[in-house]
Amino acid sequence: MTDWLAAGTHRYLVESDQIYWESHGSVQEADARCLTDCMIRITQHHPRAYVLVDARNQLPISPAGRKVYVDVLLHQKPRFALAAFGGSLGVRVAGQMVVRAARLIYGLDLAVLYTHTEDEARHFLAQERLRRGPPYAPQPR
Repeated sequence: MTDWLAAGTHRYLVESDQIYWESHGSVQEADARCLTDCMIRITQHHPRAYVLVDARNQLPISPAGRKVYVDVLLHQKPRFALAAFGGSLGVRVAGQMVVRAARLIYGLDLAVLYTHTEDEARHFLAQERLRRGPPYAPQPR
């Protein structure tokens, strides 16, 4: 088993095509870069990254953090599914607004869910895994 790594006040664990992100406080620019870099690295070896976020101790994402997420989504288009659970109403509403805006304005197909429980989040990611098909091994270039 891999050890947990730090990203500012947050911690995360990467196992194969999965990222477990435990949030503590607001996501700052460097934290958002860390998470998006992990997603991009995973998709270099797997068809998609699956991100489970424990948002029980998360505060709203900083403006600089939101900018990183939008920039990466627009320019690098990582393939991922993300489920965040346990966030406060403010965290869930702010996150959903960003996702809806990205879908509406930029036409991005984002598999993102904000939910109350970890079981619901895990179920969503399992369904996304089934919906997107079996993993494949990228061909060497």
